[in-house]
Amino acid sequence: MKKILAYKPLLARIFKEVIEECKNFSYEEIEKCIEGDVIISKIYVDNGLSNNTELIGGQNTEDYENEEGLIKYDIRTYLKIPHLDRSESIKILIDVEAQNEDNPGYDIINTTIINISENHDVSSIDNNTVKLLTTLFDETLDAKTKISELQNKYGLPLTKELEMEVTEMCTYATSMENKGIEKGLRALVNSLKVYIKDFDSLYEAIIKNEDYANVSKEQVRKYY
Repeated sequence: MKKILAYKPLLARIFKEVIEECKNFSYEEIEKCIEGDVIISKIYVDNGLSNNTELIGGQNTEDYENEEGLIKYDIRTYLKIPHLDRSESIKILIDVEAQNEDNPGYDIINTTIINISENHDVSSIDNNTVKLLTTLFDETLDAKTKISELQNKYGLPLTKELEMEVTEMCTYATSMENKGIEKGLRALVNSLKVYIKDFDSLYEAIIKNEDYANVSKEQVRKYY
């Protein structure tokens, strides 16, 4: 996921929405303002532990605030934005993080939060970038559909490498969903077979549950 979020054409679309200095820039102009490589932390390090971190680029994704608490960055990059007269420029340090909760457990300063709908319904969303991000993280879409919509519907150019990253993300999400279903199915079978001794009756009881309506007899039999 981090490699996808660190993709400069995607970052350009996000920055145009949330950074005032980028409002009047085109996506291509914003990409040119992204200075050097976007750096990615590949290994999560808890506070107080060693800073053994693999990086892309040459900058550290860890920093200290007031020489005290260690601040961890998922994705860090700089924007170097020229003034209108091109005589000088301003430099903005940006940290991008994907969070599944509003409060990550540490202080965040100067933050913009983009909320993605849990039901992935883009019909009620007005902002095109939020629609793009909602589609990107929609676990119900297969990789082919997702890649097609990102490119053709939202105009996000994808390299072959990024297409592979999106495909891997979809494969992982499907795998985790299947593991969750199997775990729940095992628990349900173990609970019901105490009371229902006949397999066919037990199977009928299980498929009445909408979460397991499409499971096969073979899947159920594994845990019977």
